[in-house]
Order: sequence, then C-alpha cells, then structure tokens
Amino acid sequence: MKFILVINYIKDGSNQKCKEKFVFRDFLMIYNKISDTCFTSCANSFMTREVEPDEAACVESCAKKYILTNHRMMKVFIEAQAVIVQKRIEEMNAAQQTEAANNSAPNELPSNNNSLTSVETKT
Repeated sequence: MKFILVINYIKDGSNQKCKEKFVFRDFLMIYNKISDTCFTSCANSFMTREVEPDEAACVESCAKKYILTNHRMMKVFIEAQAVIVQKRIEEMNAAQQTEAANNSAPNELPSNNNSLTSVETKT
C-alpha cells in the first residue's frame, strides 16, 4: 500500500526531487546487477592486479549485451505503453459520451404497451 501511494505521489508531479531519487535508485540497481553479473562470469584469475585482456573483452561484451537488452526492453515498453494510453483515452471518451447522452435524455418512464384500450363488442 505504501508503494502505491508513493507512485501516485510521483505521478502527480508534485515532488520532482522524489521522482529523480527513484529514477537514480533504479539506475543504481541496474548498474549494480550488471556489474555483479559481469564480474562473476568474467573475473577468472585473481593472481595479478591487472585485468587480463580476455577478462576485459568478456566484461565489455557482457555489459554491452545487458545495455542492448535494456534498450530493447525500454523500446517495447514505450510502444506498449503508447497503445495502453491510447486505449484508455478511447475508453474514457466513450464513457464521457455515454454519460453525456444519459444526462441529456429526459427522465421518462418507459412506455408500457399493456395499457387498457377500449374493446368493441358486437351485439
């Protein structure tokens, strides 16, 4: 519940510094994950202080892979988010039109076809 309130607070745009802190925090989390993953998979020898050429190439390749993956995911997210926003706009417009139509129609009771009519009898 607290997380949702913080997100809503950020969406309002009322606190730009808080939003910047969240963005920076997310950046640091991604950076730390990439660093940890690439270090674990690429650092093989701790016999020297220097980074070996194959380790440097491995780290560069690993980081490049994660960065490109992140870019692709963000591109897909932005495209999907645009579709979702457009759909919400259309739904809201339809709801507003329905509400406007309901408000403009007079409040009449529906006619009842079972009303009494005169009946002619033959004598």
